[in-house]
This record gives sequence, structure tokens and C-alpha cells, in this order.
Amino acid sequence: LIEISSDQLLETLSSLIEQSGGGNILLPTDPRFSKALLSDLEEKYPKQLHYWKEGNEYREENIKHAEEANIVIAHANFLLAESASIVVETSPGQGRALHFLPTHYISLIKKSSIVPRSTQAAAYYADKIEQGDPVGSAIHFISGPSNSGDIEMQLVVGLHGPLKMYYVVLEDL
Repeated sequence: LIEISSDQLLETLSSLIEQSGGGNILLPTDPRFSKALLSDLEEKYPKQLHYWKEGNEYREENIKHAEEANIVIAHANFLLAESASIVVETSPGQGRALHFLPTHYISLIKKSSIVPRSTQAAAYYADKIEQGDPVGSAIHFISGPSNSGDIEMQLVVGLHGPLKMYYVVLEDL
């Protein structure tokens, strides 16, 4: 977990990308990314940076980019203090594969979106549904790499989902 101000974001992301070994980077199509940050990332990583494309016709291409990505950078809707889980909602700009196929996951979290436990996130989505607002086809609670000891009593880390997660908490403006 890294807590920073928004003016430290590019430097922090660059450091985490380097720490993760570089390679292909996948970003969702998300209005929460500033144009300045996207421009800086495109300039710094012109060949490695890919975007999730909206539209069913890009499904296979998006999955391929997610499989080949070493790093995904995405905004979380919530961070649950109780379990250190992030909550993300699928949308046309970020499908399920974006969150589960890349090796490293950098989650950007507004400090004000940290809630005590899952009940607050669930209440938010219940209110959204009650008001008739659209909700994504899936809401994911991601708490880091999966662990399984079911295979011949050997612990296997990262059977599905990212192997390493970084939580970047941003001071709200």
C-alpha cells in the first residue's frame, strides 16, 4: 500500500512498472484517468501501453492484450479496510479479463473510497440498483493472488488472478 498525492502519481506508477519488470501494460477505458497522465504514460511507454477497447467486436483482442499484459493499472471503486480487498465493477471499458489475466495489478484508490467492510460497498450497489442506475455485469472483490493447497497438499499461489498487487491510495483533490 502506497499513499501519495496526485502529483506523485506518474513517478509512483513508473517506479511500480519498473519494479514489476516492465513489459506490456493494459489500461481500461476509464474517464477517471486524466488526459495528462495518459499522455505522459503514452510518451514514456509508447510500445508497451495498450487500452481495453469498448465493443463486442474487440472481445478477442481485449482478452489477448490481457493475457499478454504484465501489468494492469485500474481504478478501484472501493478498498475494504477489513480485508484489504478492492472492489471493481465491469463496464464496457473494462471487462473481467482485464482484472484477472495480467501478472501485476496496480490499483488506484481515492482515499475517500476506503470503507470499513464489504457491507458498505454492497449498500452502495443496492442503492444504485434501487435508483435504476446501471450496474456492471460483474462486481469483483479482489484481495490479491489466489492461494490453493488442494493440489497434492502443495500451496500454489496465483492459480488465477494477478500474482502481485499494489494499492496506490490517492489523496482526494
